[in-house]
Amino acid sequence: MREVLAYMESDRYFTKKQLGAYLPISTRTIENHIDEIPHFRLFNSIVLFKKSEIDDWVQRYRQEKATLAQIADEALESVLDSGRR
Repeated sequence: MREVLAYMESDRYFTKKQLGAYLPISTRTIENHIDEIPHFRLFNSIVLFKKSEIDDWVQRYRQEKATLAQIADEALESVLDSGRR
């Protein structure tokens, strides 16, 4: 029973206002980009967003932060590659 309750809490549905607080973005931004955001529309007026689908969607568009060492390695590799040509 605890697992079911934990799943229900972890994969709940958001309204536009709740999604705005969760991400955090304005409801106007949500409305402007509604076609890009996974959602369910009920009765042509109620829009709901499933938390797990929102989390997956955000992960797809997440930009990874490069460390200074990674940037230096890539720059050095690029310089060495151009010198080999």
